[in-house]
Amino acid sequence: MRTLWVSLALLAGPAFSETFAIVPGPGAEATLQEALILAAPRDEVVLAQGVYDIRNQLSLAGDEVTLRGAGMAAPILSFKGQTGGAEGMTLTGNGAILKDFAIEDTKGDAIKVKGVDGFAAIRVRAEWTGGAQGRERQLRPVSGAVEERAAGRCRGQGRLGRGDLRGPKPKDHRAQFAW
Repeated sequence: MRTLWVSLALLAGPAFSETFAIVPGPGAEATLQEALILAAPRDEVVLAQGVYDIRNQLSLAGDEVTLRGAGMAAPILSFKGQTGGAEGMTLTGNGAILKDFAIEDTKGDAIKVKGVDGFAAIRVRAEWTGGAQGRERQLRPVSGAVEERAAGRCRGQGRLGRGDLRGPKPKDHRAQFAW
């Protein structure tokens, strides 16, 4: 019987995952992007409350990685001074989970998801505080999405983009626009 339990434990894979704790401040953007690159399946990248000044597009390509914060109000990934990349974040990792944070003022789409086999956006807020320019989308999944309680807000003509998504409809998804 003891051999059976040991065998089952080995088949289950590593029981531990790594947590990358990120705090706002100087160097936070580089630390966050490095964590998103290094994260292995079942790892978490955890954002502390606060505002993160992000200048370049972020990328999450690892499978089964969770990026989470403390809620839609904070932490905030602020792309107000973005100079690099066409979106705020691109996600190409299968089974990734984005949860409990906000993305503000990206140059293009807030989050662009492409070529994935499933992902989840749970309580993620995207907003253009100074008004959208008409091209931006809060969340632009191209395939494999589960969105739950995601929210998008902007002034102007921002859009909630669902790309070429075929599959489950968002749950409790809100888009608010003010002209």
